[in-house]
Amino acid sequence: MLEPIGQATQAAQNIFGEVSTWSDVGSTAHSVAGAFEFPSVEEIDGVLASWRARQESIAKRGTTLEQLVQAVMNPPANDDATNGYMMTWKQSLTQLRDQHSSMLAYIGNYIQKLEAAKTAKQTGEGETTDALRKASGGITQ
Repeated sequence: MLEPIGQATQAAQNIFGEVSTWSDVGSTAHSVAGAFEFPSVEEIDGVLASWRARQESIAKRGTTLEQLVQAVMNPPANDDATNGYMMTWKQSLTQLRDQHSSMLAYIGNYIQKLEAAKTAKQTGEGETTDALRKASGGITQ
């Protein structure tokens, strides 16, 4: 039953290259009351790097997608069947382009949220360090 999905994945790979899932990204954030809590700033950096790499990879595929959209503007023949096929293809590619743009916007937004979480974590770690220094009679910076 999953064979058509495998064929679709293979077809996408033939056009866009590797389209696999994030198998190289491990779980670093732990779920806490419906949210994620990162153990350290370094782990947030790792997740940010993965998202930025994915963002770059998806953005590069946009060029190929634009070339495909432009290709349907010049049908190989001027008959009803070809024109109908090319119109359907154009509509599909336009929807794919819209999804591509939406995906990039989503990833950009998520990266901003991760950066905000990183800043908050850095601030929290700094405040904790200062509190420990004060409690032990040390000097804060």
